[in-house]
Amino acid sequence: MFEILGSEAFLGPLRDTDAAGENAIFRGKVAIGGETARCYIKPFPAEIAFKDGKTTENRTIISEALGHVLAGVCGFSVPRAAGAIILRRDQIPDNALKKLTGQTPGGIAQDEYAAWFSEDMRQDSLVVGCPSDAPELLRQRNLSRLAADLAANKVTPAIVSFDEWTENSDRHFGNLLGSSSGTLILIDHGRLFRHPSWNPHALDSSPLELRNALRELIDSMIPSWSTKTPTRSARSLAYNGFSVAWKSTGKDQAETVLTEFMDQPEVTQVLDFLASRLEPQHYSSQVGLII
Repeated sequence: MFEILGSEAFLGPLRDTDAAGENAIFRGKVAIGGETARCYIKPFPAEIAFKDGKTTENRTIISEALGHVLAGVCGFSVPRAAGAIILRRDQIPDNALKKLTGQTPGGIAQDEYAAWFSEDMRQDSLVVGCPSDAPELLRQRNLSRLAADLAANKVTPAIVSFDEWTENSDRHFGNLLGSSSGTLILIDHGRLFRHPSWNPHALDSSPLELRNALRELIDSMIPSWSTKTPTRSARSLAYNGFSVAWKSTGKDQAETVLTEFMDQPEVTQVLDFLASRLEPQHYSSQVGLII
């Protein structure tokens, strides 16, 4: 489910959370379709400032929406309810607003912020098993254990391929939720197309190799995991599934989401870029299989 809501749908914060990480984030209650959902809420400034003082549109909300919808279409587990909501400045808890204001060009808080919300799935992220403040020896041991668990999970190759397809440069333990059954839930798609200032006109022009954070993490602990034949085959099979899902309903759903935020020429450029990356000639070279 993807929603676009006004500020009247925000029913109040659950607690004032000063969460670690670069984004302002807090928990709150959101009215969705006559029901109340407990959600994680991330507001974003409308623009991003570069070091030279120039600003550009912040497309994080678009990335979140597109990633959420495509992940669901492709069969991944995602939060049951998610979407964009407009928040007034006075609706944002103080700690989150302070962090948000520091990210806003000029350091002056906006009257309103667009925010991404996703239902609290009551599952811990994988980062809980590897806290950054743990002793280094214990941290490395936990990292190794988590990497081994991910390498053995049948869904992991598909997640790596999904991130590669959508150019998600920021998949880490904090945006993968785990359950006792081994199910992985995907959240946080704010870094689709590499960075939040992506330009629809230049999606295929980056000279730099895409960093696939999850693949790199596993390979660092399980040498050559990504180059082993079973992993490559699973990744290629996942791409085939994405292609089928894209042609069936994915393209239409992606277009519906993008049209909420962008003009049609830009929407077409994004759709064409995603479609081109589902061509066997493209993804086979990425996976490392010869067709």
